[in-house]
Amino acid sequence: QMLKDGEIDMLSDVSYKKEREEYMYFSDLPMGTESYYIYVDSKNREITADNLESLNGKRIGVNKDSIQESFLIEWSEKNGIDLEVVPLTVEENESMAMVARGEVDGYAAIFPYDSEQKVIPVCRIGGSDYYYAINKNRKDLLTELNIALAKIQDEDPYFNQKISADRLYSTKRTNA
Repeated sequence: QMLKDGEIDMLSDVSYKKEREEYMYFSDLPMGTESYYIYVDSKNREITADNLESLNGKRIGVNKDSIQESFLIEWSEKNGIDLEVVPLTVEENESMAMVARGEVDGYAAIFPYDSEQKVIPVCRIGGSDYYYAINKNRKDLLTELNIALAKIQDEDPYFNQKISADRLYSTKRTNA
């Protein structure tokens, strides 16, 4: 919202959605790719990775109006899974806590870098690239960013993967 309102000029880690083009620019090159999973409490024995039908009738939380919500709906329809999508508007850690407390049966999200809850992924529901997003009033910044990203990629085509791996593993070490 701050980007949209012009309070900030640039935001990282933004998933592309067509309707967002109305109020933000996206970098030409993605920062990386993320995968989305349904997570359940580690003690849950009803929902299993080897039986997707175990999700039938379950309440799966997901951030309201997020790209993950779209992926969850499409994935459940494609796989013939009759689950209840529960749009949530709380912080991700609270959503994971809701799983632990049994308020929802699962939660659809990216890898939970800093989740304090003991949750496990049971199935992948999709993935997408994520980008830098630029306020519509700062096209000059977009041009500079695209030039810089192209130079980085030309020098090291695996730069994004290295940065993602570093973020993942350094975060996990500090939370251990």
